[in-house]
Amino acid sequence: MKMKMLGVLIACLSFTILGSSCDALKPSMPVKIIERKGWNGGGVVQFHNESARKLVVDVVIVMGDLGSRLADSNKDYVPRKMVTRLALEPNGMKEIGWVQGWSFELGDQITISHEDYKASTYVTQTASIPNVIIPPVH
Repeated sequence: MKMKMLGVLIACLSFTILGSSCDALKPSMPVKIIERKGWNGGGVVQFHNESARKLVVDVVIVMGDLGSRLADSNKDYVPRKMVTRLALEPNGMKEIGWVQGWSFELGDQITISHEDYKASTYVTQTASIPNVIIPPVH
């Protein structure tokens, strides 16, 4: 185990020296994203922890292209961004939607990060189809 950790540390230092991120050496994020339509018509996103440990993840949500184009037509409107932290119990789920201050639209970008896992970025597909699993972009 110690040799494996030493190997990962050496590889990570090599990546850092070469200007790359150690994120490539980390396992995939064990959080699945499911999008659904809220009762008010806006999109709601569910964050499902598929691991057996509690995870506290950082979530950044940025308004997608559609919202940005609408914002451009209104000079007083500033494109929105939400930064939050979610505590996900083992095999638990939390939602972000209008109650938390965000009604998802087509093309909104969601980035989830945790120090032990590769960061994952998702783009919302649609809020009109119930329970759409969103695949990671990278």
